[in-house]
Amino acid sequence: MHNTIDKFWKSFDESIHMNKRGFDGKMRILSVIADNFGHREIREKLKISNDLISAAKKYAHTNGPGCVVMTKPIITKSRVSEIQDQEFEAFFASGFKN
Repeated sequence: MHNTIDKFWKSFDESIHMNKRGFDGKMRILSVIADNFGHREIREKLKISNDLISAAKKYAHTNGPGCVVMTKPIITKSRVSEIQDQEFEAFFASGFKN
């Protein structure tokens, strides 16, 4: 049993350090186990920073463990209605005349 646990940590460590997608890829891999283990255990076994562990936990809560980053919709808001916008354009186009 102990040998299997060591194999798990070793293979997980290799997958994190060999990842070619940088910080985001490491965070995604780590998010798979981030909620199942504590900061100390992950830091000791994988020799990674607390910042990466915290980011992986946040990633898991936001996107799901190991899931692709969710794309957020782009929302544009206007404080001026279309009619007000047209009146504004007409006012400036007329050269400030009444």
